[in-house]
Amino acid sequence: MITIKLDITTTNPNRILEYQKQYSNLLHIFYNRYKEGISQTECKHLQFNNIELLDSWFRQSCIYEAIALCKKFKDKSIIFGGKKNFFDRLKNIISKEEYNRNRLSPLYSIGEGSNPGVKGNRKFFIRDLNTIIFKPSKKEKIELKFQINSKKYKQYLQLLMLHQDKKDLSITYKLSHEKIWISFDETILKTELKNYNKIQNRIISIDLNPNYIGYSVLDWLDSEHFNIIDKGILSLKYLNDKENKTKCSSNDKLKIYLNNKRNFEVLEISKFLINKMKHFKCSLFAIENLNIKSKDNGKGRKFNKLCNNQWCRTKLVNNLQKWCNIYSVNLLKVNPEYSSFIGNIVNRELKLPDMILSSIEISRRAFEFNHQYILKDCPLKKNIIWIEMTNYIKNKIIQSLEELNICCDWKNLFELYLHIKKSKCKYRFPLEIDGFKAKLLKYQLIF
Repeated sequence: MITIKLDITTTNPNRILEYQKQYSNLLHIFYNRYKEGISQTECKHLQFNNIELLDSWFRQSCIYEAIALCKKFKDKSIIFGGKKNFFDRLKNIISKEEYNRNRLSPLYSIGEGSNPGVKGNRKFFIRDLNTIIFKPSKKEKIELKFQINSKKYKQYLQLLMLHQDKKDLSITYKLSHEKIWISFDETILKTELKNYNKIQNRIISIDLNPNYIGYSVLDWLDSEHFNIIDKGILSLKYLNDKENKTKCSSNDKLKIYLNNKRNFEVLEISKFLINKMKHFKCSLFAIENLNIKSKDNGKGRKFNKLCNNQWCRTKLVNNLQKWCNIYSVNLLKVNPEYSSFIGNIVNRELKLPDMILSSIEISRRAFEFNHQYILKDCPLKKNIIWIEMTNYIKNKIIQSLEELNICCDWKNLFELYLHIKKSKCKYRFPLEIDGFKAKLLKYQLIF
């Protein structure tokens, strides 16, 4: 899903505020009723006062938004308007009027792409590259003016105007008295972007970490052999370290700058990886299937902050998913268990840093899963997480153990893993090794 956010001006902002007030009250009620166990159908038939501006379509959109909020936050409590607004009011920093205005939710109108009588949305229509018409009712129209400084946004709006006329695209809008958000399915961009010819079994894969992201582009010849096309490491460590050194509140300008800078760098990393994918004509993008909740990891406050607060994992994955959808590339999420251990033990002779060796193991798992479960041109084997112990693989592991000066009896890789962990042997290759010295480039890319 792609969302465009634009600042707007209108001759009647107070009218929009009236709609927002009624919509916000309704959203809070639907959210609370749905959490109490009232079904979507029952919500539709609830009777309310003081919502005369909201027709059935706004009410239906409001129900969908309330359900989405319940699914997103689950058992967590929501402070509508945000914590900062709430605490600013408690400290008497802002007035009651400012507090109430900040709590207002934007109007939400779901798009329709299958209705031949609707041009993408019942309540909104893009008239030109500077104007959107808001039609809250049959008798009322409000012009929303804006300026586009982004070339990309201009292309998006031109594309949306074409699909409006075709009536084949669902366009969802959110509107406040100051801004408008336009959301649409990114897959429509396939017609605008040149689709490259993909090379079979060429996979780009990444190993996700808060400070460093290792990537590799591999041509897989079979389950054991591959050719390295490209490899590298991307770093966010300099930003994380700088934030840890600054002892300031979350409202401090420097703190806000660092958070914005990190978000920007994450999107630039995504852009870099997608360009690699296109340039090398990869047929698959492999990442770890991580589902990590905030918790105390038992390794100190800084480590908890790094994993729970500074790691923009979801933002990166969502952006990669969006562009993989656009280029019709399957983003495959594989089980990450023991990927670092297997990558460092099996491919140790490559003399590459831990992050890249882990990405190679992620790539192998994606190759196996793709052929066994998606293409179904290979028999099912139990070798996706634990690699098949052929003579070739055993010899590579024995060489690695000799290098690590480890001598033990082992029947399988799991037994070997337990033994190495118990011996506290440092099996991971460090970042800075001979022939792979880190240096900073544009957007803090490390090679």
